[in-house]
Amino acid sequence: VTDHAKVTVTDSVGELRDRDNRKQNLIIFNVGEHESEDVDSRKMYDISQATELFESELGVNTEISNPVRLGKRLPDNKYPRPLRVTVDSEQTKWKLLRAAKNLKDTGKEEFKAVYLKKDMTQLERSIEADLRKQLAEKRKDALDRGEECSWIIRKGKLVNQQRTLAANN
Repeated sequence: VTDHAKVTVTDSVGELRDRDNRKQNLIIFNVGEHESEDVDSRKMYDISQATELFESELGVNTEISNPVRLGKRLPDNKYPRPLRVTVDSEQTKWKLLRAAKNLKDTGKEEFKAVYLKKDMTQLERSIEADLRKQLAEKRKDALDRGEECSWIIRKGKLVNQQRTLAANN
């Protein structure tokens, strides 16, 4: 076995382990951040914010643990840092992600700009960024040709929604 193959296998095992460690994590964007210097009070505030968001706005009850703000804490930040939380199960995570599309229609103004994403590894983020770039190119090409089509990303692939709808009718 070559050194390259060993590195590839090690990377793959590490990637799988990393994905498994993240499977119950969610990243919450644009949720308010507590100004306190006390770490424990900030964590309690983050848990209460996430609990209110999940239970009141999304209608999903879950146990929230391990709240972590991502990035450096800067006093002049325009936006709050993303909040990573762990929920009680992977099924709960997917239920929350499905329900999150309705956040923009929520009653509370503070949650209208909030969105959720699954916690992804570096490789997953890189693949998603490539897909978004391809998506932008496909949409621009279609627009330039004057075609009416609706490209989206579904299950890690680019899909023309118009063709999918036409095929189902």
